[in-house]
Amino acid sequence: MLPPGYEGKENETMRTHRASVMIAAALAAVALAGCSAGSPAPTTPIEPDPVLTDDPGAAAAPEDPSTWLIDDAGIGPVVIGGDFAATLGELPEGWNNDEQCAYLAYWNAPDASYTASFSQDAQDDSAPISLVAVSVPADAVTPVGPVTAAGLGIGATKEQVRAEYPQAEEGEASIGDGSTWMRVPFEGEAAIFFQYAPDAEEAFAVVVTTLLEPPYEQCA
Repeated sequence: MLPPGYEGKENETMRTHRASVMIAAALAAVALAGCSAGSPAPTTPIEPDPVLTDDPGAAAAPEDPSTWLIDDAGIGPVVIGGDFAATLGELPEGWNNDEQCAYLAYWNAPDASYTASFSQDAQDDSAPISLVAVSVPADAVTPVGPVTAAGLGIGATKEQVRAEYPQAEEGEASIGDGSTWMRVPFEGEAAIFFQYAPDAEEAFAVVVTTLLEPPYEQCA
């Protein structure tokens, strides 16, 4: 027989002992589960390293052609030799491709300040892109749109082109009543043309093309 009051103490002692055993068993189970599943995942996600590129066109924002770079490869993501349909399909809404001139795609700035365009051979719908251009009306030249690495684009003077590109050649357009251009050749097939209206000081268009000179009209 237990002394008076001891029964309660025994029950309390047993409950405490049982609770301790259960806690220890639970901790052991957690430890075993951790060992079998491997190290737990970190609570803070690891950000991937940024993808770096030296291609200005790839880094440019397609939605805003004014951020694109003009070089002998093309203008921004629209490159000479690229697939016409695929390039058009990758550009954002706002680019147009009319049935009348299916070989030409164009985009008008929201404020109508300039137009960007590219085209392929009109006689061959499988031909690659051979011309990329930006332009404004010849009688209303304002420096807008994309520029070269030297900062030249629409509005560039012939003197500025000569200063930045000593290899530049001046010529007169075959059609255009005295329109002229400054051609900047490079090692590849394409050249950059700065186009000037008769007696004008500032370029109304910049064209990258493999053609001998920019066409008088892209969509005739």
